[in-house]
Amino acid sequence: EGEGEGEGEGEGEGEGEVVPAGALTVSLSADTAAAGDVISEETGSEYSEGNISFMTADFAAGSDAAQTVTEVQFTRSGISSDTDLGILYLYYGDTKLAEHVSFNDRVVTFRNTSGLFTVPAGETHAVTLRGDIARGAIAGGKKIVFSLTGVTSSGSADIVGDVVSNQKETVQVSDLGHMFVSAYTTFPATVKADQADVELWRMTLTADAQDMELQRLMLTMVGTINTNEVQNLRLEVDGTQIGEAMGLGDDKTVEFDLSGSPLGVESGQSKILVLRGDMHGGSGRVLKFTIQRITDVTTQDVEYGVDVPMAKDATTTAFGVIEPQSGNGTSVDSGTLTQGLDPSSATGNIADADTSVEFANFSFEAVGEDVKVD
Repeated sequence: EGEGEGEGEGEGEGEGEVVPAGALTVSLSADTAAAGDVISEETGSEYSEGNISFMTADFAAGSDAAQTVTEVQFTRSGISSDTDLGILYLYYGDTKLAEHVSFNDRVVTFRNTSGLFTVPAGETHAVTLRGDIARGAIAGGKKIVFSLTGVTSSGSADIVGDVVSNQKETVQVSDLGHMFVSAYTTFPATVKADQADVELWRMTLTADAQDMELQRLMLTMVGTINTNEVQNLRLEVDGTQIGEAMGLGDDKTVEFDLSGSPLGVESGQSKILVLRGDMHGGSGRVLKFTIQRITDVTTQDVEYGVDVPMAKDATTTAFGVIEPQSGNGTSVDSGTLTQGLDPSSATGNIADADTSVEFANFSFEAVGEDVKVD
């Protein structure tokens, strides 16, 4: 007979990569654009392909707290130079977050101390680096690659793996399509504060070298009226509305998305684009509509199927702020008060010695704004 007794204790520890709950991790997104060609215009004073998607990165916030990103850096590589590129942009979906603040010695920096964007706790934002090929007859065969190399956020930030774009290579052509805007100085000097269906601005769009499409247009209202005092904004061509009627946002912009049914302009032809709206106040104030940034317009070459930045006045003129005039623009008439004898006023004879007799009713009509009667 035998007895045996045994006891054993064991402990094991394993370590893996654990992301702190309050951290931000950055990795290459599966949505990063494929390698491919990008188009350079042979004529040096004309625009080349723009709005090119180079890379998309996933910014994932931990479960504990939202993460605000204040700076992102990319490093360019490949057989190319910094001057082969124009403006570079950060986008979240179709929303532009920022333009680069510096591009030196291959390093592109985006910075906003108030925050480029914020990723809510436990969520992931896919942020895309886009950009334009520079004006200046960039040679074919240039190879462009970007790597995400730096992130500054409200918490710790960890770049996971190689966040590197696929290669883009320039191909030079002599017939890239372009669209330019001209004749944009027509606008009403004054409008009534209650005027409906009033023309607020017009401009001419001309296509060159290829058939072109206007796919998107953002206008910025500059002036002193409130955003709710001009409504039902819409675009028209030849008296026909294109796109949906829109209102001004709190930032005084209005965006017309025409991508579902773009405005086509054939090569060598022009179309007059009219902005109309309804006034709902604003007496004594001013307004004008403008195109502030090159990214506020999306135009596409139909043949090549690429976006090309819009030019101002001619295909060889770089974009600048487009506005009807440098002054205040349209003035909204002050309110008026009209008085009259109301048709309901009593008529006929009055009995002798009657009291509290109604002699007449008068109408007071305010137009354009509230009017005080002292």
